[in-house]
Amino acid sequence: MYAAHVKLTEIISIIKRRKRLLIIPPILVTIICSIAAFALPRKYEAWTTILIRKDDVLNPLVKIDMAVSMVSDDRIRSFGDIVYSTSTVQAVVDSLRLDAGMTTESERQYQLNTLKGRIGYANLNESTVRIIVEGDDPVFVQQATGIISRKAIRTMIQVENQKNEMTVRFFQEKLQEYQEKFEISRQAILPVLQERIAEMPAGQGSLVAEINQISNQRQEIEAKVEDYRQALTMLGQFPEALRTESGQRSLSSLQRYDLPFSSDLKPLITRYADMSRRYTNNYPGMVDLESQILEMLNNMKDVLSYEIPEQTSLLTDLNREHGRLVASLQQSSVVKRMDHEKESSYDIYRRLYDDMKVKLEQARTNRELRKMGEEQFVVIDPPVVPTRPTKPNRAMVIMAGMIFGMVLGGVAVVLSELFDTTINSPDDLKIYKAPVVALIPARTSENRSN
Repeated sequence: MYAAHVKLTEIISIIKRRKRLLIIPPILVTIICSIAAFALPRKYEAWTTILIRKDDVLNPLVKIDMAVSMVSDDRIRSFGDIVYSTSTVQAVVDSLRLDAGMTTESERQYQLNTLKGRIGYANLNESTVRIIVEGDDPVFVQQATGIISRKAIRTMIQVENQKNEMTVRFFQEKLQEYQEKFEISRQAILPVLQERIAEMPAGQGSLVAEINQISNQRQEIEAKVEDYRQALTMLGQFPEALRTESGQRSLSSLQRYDLPFSSDLKPLITRYADMSRRYTNNYPGMVDLESQILEMLNNMKDVLSYEIPEQTSLLTDLNREHGRLVASLQQSSVVKRMDHEKESSYDIYRRLYDDMKVKLEQARTNRELRKMGEEQFVVIDPPVVPTRPTKPNRAMVIMAGMIFGMVLGGVAVVLSELFDTTINSPDDLKIYKAPVVALIPARTSENRSN
């Protein structure tokens, strides 16, 4: 108890002796931090939260288990790369005219790098991301956040559409290649079948004729479906492209196909081309003619949208019937004596051709669905103009300065006591081994009265 009393007394004595060191540093540091907190420029943050839906149509180039695991991570990672890309940052500069007055390329590059450093991107979960922009102006950060999100979504959709177009083109080329090989193998089998028709049992001789008839029908329907698809793609440009040069070329190209209402559309296009050379687009006759053409194009689009699935279904039935007839021939004893190499080649290319048609349809479906890709990006929290700055946190800065000043004062007191050799108590004589010259009694209240 006595030792504890002595230590407490010493601590109180130290505090009394070093009270300036305990008071002055906290006050000075707090004053400096307060000045800095109010002098530093205020920073504002605006953000937007975007939900990136998982792709329901998987890539036909990869297996389904790989596609399911890859599709979501790839889209999130690619979206983040687009947000930080130079083209996205340049879109902010161009939209807000931030480079006005800049004359050198180094100034523009420095501005791009500075603006890029103010952009933040965070994955909130496996399907939600957040884009953050920091700056001095609250209106600027709100506008920049909106521009970045819209630019990133448009770029993402454009990249995916290009990938889908390349996939469809790849399958179209492979399908044409397999179709040519399949036709060659089929033509190699048919002569052998025809040579043995006389040896076949009754009723088998008509199978080859049916196969030839179905093959011709298949070729006609495939060509028709391909023409319908190309025409439907062209019709998708209207009405926006009616007065453009590309729209005029598309109208001319539509006349080459055997399409519904094509006979009614041709004279309208001829009149429109003749009147466009003589009148402006605001001429009443031109406006009326344009409405007639657009109405006709919409009718064609509706009919083609109905006909393509119908013709595709009919083609599937013909393929099934063709396979059944060929299988019937292969089961006969005469066909079994055919050349095994030709038969094997026919079966291989038929399977490859059928599989490639399925993959091509999947790729086309994927492409058409991705054209509505904006629906897969949902802006949950649109950017708003911030009303309160996020940096600096003045209360936090002042509190941190006060705490740092107290710690600094405490360290100063400890160091002062360690390096101070002044004798302040009898115990210090033992510590420093100083000789005792005289003893002065302590003054008490009794001594004062005497």
